[in-house]
Amino acid sequence: MSNQRFSRQSTLRCGLLAMVLVATTLGGCGGGADPTVPPPVPTTVVTSATVVANSAVAPFTPVTVSVGGMQPFSYSVSPALPAGLSMASSTGAISGTPTAAQAQTTYTVSVTDSLKLSGSSTFTLTITPAVSASTAVASVTATTNVAVTPFTPVTAANGTAPYTYKVSPALPAGLTLNASTGVISGSALQGTPQTTYTITVTDAKAGTASSTFTLSVIAPVTPLVVSVNSSAPTTLPKGVPVPPFTPVAGSGGTTPLSYAVSPALPAGLVMNSSTGVVSGTPTADAATRTYTVTVTDAAAKTASASFSLTVQTGQLAATAVVPMVSVSPNAALTSVVPVMASGGTAPYAYALSSPTLALSLTGLNYDAATGFLSGTTGPVVASAKYTVAVTDGAAATVSSQFQLTSLPVGYLLFGGLTWSAPDSTKTYTHVDAEALCAGTVNGTTGWRLPSVAEAQAMLSAQAAIATSNGFLKGVGWPVSSSFYWASDIGSGTNNYYNVNFGTNTPRSAVGTNLYYVTCVK
Repeated sequence: MSNQRFSRQSTLRCGLLAMVLVATTLGGCGGGADPTVPPPVPTTVVTSATVVANSAVAPFTPVTVSVGGMQPFSYSVSPALPAGLSMASSTGAISGTPTAAQAQTTYTVSVTDSLKLSGSSTFTLTITPAVSASTAVASVTATTNVAVTPFTPVTAANGTAPYTYKVSPALPAGLTLNASTGVISGSALQGTPQTTYTITVTDAKAGTASSTFTLSVIAPVTPLVVSVNSSAPTTLPKGVPVPPFTPVAGSGGTTPLSYAVSPALPAGLVMNSSTGVVSGTPTADAATRTYTVTVTDAAAKTASASFSLTVQTGQLAATAVVPMVSVSPNAALTSVVPVMASGGTAPYAYALSSPTLALSLTGLNYDAATGFLSGTTGPVVASAKYTVAVTDGAAATVSSQFQLTSLPVGYLLFGGLTWSAPDSTKTYTHVDAEALCAGTVNGTTGWRLPSVAEAQAMLSAQAAIATSNGFLKGVGWPVSSSFYWASDIGSGTNNYYNVNFGTNTPRSAVGTNLYYVTCVK
């Protein structure tokens, strides 16, 4: 009876073991199989793991089986791992490249053995953002042998500090990159054209990112300076278009220059921020006021100067705002308004009343509508005073003068002309003026007789040039010319003579027997 009970208990136990040890050949309960195999006991060996987004993970196994169970084991994780990561079901190893950052999260790893017995353990996983690099200073211009203000062209973010910085290609000699901070400092030793440099940032997890900036090294520039244009008008008529003028000019510095004026100009007037030129039509009277022009160069250096300006309605006036116009032979003249109208009733008409012949010989033009003097001069410019008559819309007329100044270099030479009296019955003789100038004049050579145009221009300016030392007091023409000019400097009366060599008759007659020739270069 007891044997049957034991047999039934054994049979029951074998049935239970058979249910647990599925797919295991026991050879029967009576065959000696061990019914006491414990389930697997998972152990966390990586309690907490931190990886970097977008960086490949070095494979790791957070949970392993230390005791129990019967191999082979099968691993699974819950919840699902972040996108880009996966767990090997046969080993429990995690690998891959996470695609996004994630806060610390707890994961449960379950291990099942071949007997379908299982156990579990947990670990935490954090995914930090990948290191990033951004351009903070896009472009820098340095000056040779001048210390740059330290700057950080590329900054790092995210990732895991500390960061290290490298630059490619190498910076110009004299400039250095701080590998720990990314700051560039020093003094460039030589000029370089604009070059693009790449800064690569590496964080503590070996993550990398890069960004670029440009750098050029230029030669030292002259200091930025400003100057006040003394020829600029200080009084403008209300309602009359202003001939553009530059009250304050900048030079030197690093181009381009920019201009700003304070306070605001009178209504209707504007200043070109690129050139400093003032233009427009003042629309209201404005009391005399001081305006400050600030010039700024490309390196942010500034310089300032002031000028005064008045806008008024008043009696018609003609003012020589540029009383002396200096020009050079065979050169373009920057347009200028030597005499400006103000007051009265607009519009104005300008007329060059004298000496028009001399001005036409210079090659210059005078605009009757605006008063502008412009053009390209000929070989000689008549130095003379010119009268400008201004007529306003009410037919009132006023005038003023300006001086045009430029003559070729000249020297007076005794010519040996003789004649006893200005009498048409006499014969006039002369020395070869060309030969005189072709020789040595005032100890030097290279002289010549003036051309007819030069002679006329210089003669028209005789009031300005008939000074002491015999400088340009007489004008000699070649023998082939019709007329010969001479000067009576001996008598001190500065009389001029015009003798027609073709007929040997005088065109004018004042007595003396000393005549001179002018040679020019």
